[in-house]
Amino acid sequence: MSTDMQQQHLHDLLERLDSRLNAVHMIAAIIQDNAGRREGTPGPFLNEVREGALMDVMVDLCHSNQQDFWQLMKMGALPLWTN
Repeated sequence: MSTDMQQQHLHDLLERLDSRLNAVHMIAAIIQDNAGRREGTPGPFLNEVREGALMDVMVDLCHSNQQDFWQLMKMGALPLWTN
């Protein structure tokens, strides 16, 4: 693979990973807000089915993030830290 293609592949992986990490953060905030409304008024805006669907999406996004992270590690594109 040429250097330009490898750089483009690296850039694409990082963009996808960043986008999915932002999505996970937003979905987690929605689920947290929903949980906080369970005992209050007007009540939760997601029922159990919708909240479960969001959790399924979270699991899929986290799995995809982990795959891309390990692919980046194999490429040597991310440094390893040791403390």
